[in-house]
Amino acid sequence: MAYLFSLDDAVNDLLGLQRETYLRLCVELRLKPNSAVLRRFDPELEPEAPHTYDFADNYLGDAQIRAVGAALALDRRMEELILGGNGLRDNGMVALVQQLKYNPPDLKYLDLSSSRFSIVGATALRELVNICPCLTLVGLDDTCLDPAFIAKRGFSCDYNKIAGDISEVLNKRDEMLQEEEQKQHMQRSELTVF
Repeated sequence: MAYLFSLDDAVNDLLGLQRETYLRLCVELRLKPNSAVLRRFDPELEPEAPHTYDFADNYLGDAQIRAVGAALALDRRMEELILGGNGLRDNGMVALVQQLKYNPPDLKYLDLSSSRFSIVGATALRELVNICPCLTLVGLDDTCLDPAFIAKRGFSCDYNKIAGDISEVLNKRDEMLQEEEQKQHMQRSELTVF
């Protein structure tokens, strides 16, 4: 008798483990579980995109992001993480990076818009960008790394330096990916020519 293991089973197992991890850490950290997070980690509610996590505008804050980050770190195939409008500050950014850096996911897109971290969080983000090899896009609107935000607030050149470092890494990765896609396209074209 053969047991068929489907992708849905793997996703449901992952969601169950993420939910269990999140709830356990909520108890340990004395946090009230966030209902949006519980819904996203519910194995009964099959997500449309299993490796995309949209927690925008749920105000998870620094405390919740520790528990959420631990659960997210279990998904090595995570492609998108949307955390805009969650009140992340330095402690939250550092905690998120700590959770993800030892097991960097296939993260391609990270949205941190409207977060209020400072130079400490920005430095942690730069570390994460350097560690996640697939990351090519980071949403930083209305943060300390947004050029308009920097200019409006008169921040030091340290913020511009970190923003430039992040931008440089992401641009190089994007160029490399485009070159790789062109190479693959050329190889496919050569194979189809008779």
